[in-house]
Amino acid sequence: MPTTENIQKALKKKDKLISAAIAELNALFDKMGVQFSNAVARIVGTGEFDVAKIRKLLESLGYDEAVTQALAKFDDLLKESEKFSATVGVNFVFSAENELKLQNIIALKAQLFSSFKDFIATDMANFAAESALSQNTFANIVAGARELIGSQFRHIETEVHTALTTFDRTSKLMLYDQAGIKKFFYAGPEDKVTRDTCRAALDSKFQQTGWTMADIAAFPGIDFVLGGSPFFNCRHEFVPFGE
Repeated sequence: MPTTENIQKALKKKDKLISAAIAELNALFDKMGVQFSNAVARIVGTGEFDVAKIRKLLESLGYDEAVTQALAKFDDLLKESEKFSATVGVNFVFSAENELKLQNIIALKAQLFSSFKDFIATDMANFAAESALSQNTFANIVAGARELIGSQFRHIETEVHTALTTFDRTSKLMLYDQAGIKKFFYAGPEDKVTRDTCRAALDSKFQQTGWTMADIAAFPGIDFVLGGSPFFNCRHEFVPFGE
């Protein structure tokens, strides 16, 4: 069975890479949030607020750079997939078609996070307009902006984590398909924060016989690429079954 120490180490190394990317993004967003909330409060005072101005503010504070830096980990994850394939005995060779698919995934994710910026700008412009009509103090407006931008940034952090994980597992799925791998094993930690769907998969008979793609598709709450429901930030994934 592929629950060897080497496979566990390889999975943990990849997870640490994703966690490090999210930690860097969180630190940048935390710093940005303080500056952004104060700037929005000042904009409220001028009465000259619109979506374009808020978007430019986000750009000037480093939103684009922060997300781009996090998504740059795509290349690092592909290298980890190459190392992981050696651990499970699969030759790491992508077809030209698969390479193109991965580039398309990167392009789509970059476009997604650009649209998030427009969403944040619209939301914060509305907040500024509402605040201008209220009797709130500058300090209260700052606090309100900080709370709103904080929740928005946390959502983006989750999306970045999901984007990186999806890319990593999609690349492996392409790799396994090309190598002709037909059976898989559900691997990952078994601890107090393991989701019920993942725990059910870890206890399944398929862990002994190997999961086919049909088994995975038919099992409630489990997805080859996304892991266990509710899917975001799942630490489990399917690896080739067998010695």
